[in-house]
Amino acid sequence: MLDCFIRPYSYHRIKQIFKNDYQLNLERVYIYKGTRHDKFPHYNLVNSDGKIVLGNVTLQALRIYLTKEDYPLN
Repeated sequence: MLDCFIRPYSYHRIKQIFKNDYQLNLERVYIYKGTRHDKFPHYNLVNSDGKIVLGNVTLQALRIYLTKEDYPLN
């Protein structure tokens, strides 16, 4: 269990961690009318070759992963 606490990483911090430690770019997935009705934006993690390593993931899912890996907030 995650101890019911997820660290509130900002978008920029998440992007920085994946760029520096994993050499992955965080790119937003644009879907026509995709954020209507309280849907959260989705992102792809893309490597330097342009291949999607992890697709259609939310920032909250990335926050959960980074909290488990014990990354600092800044």
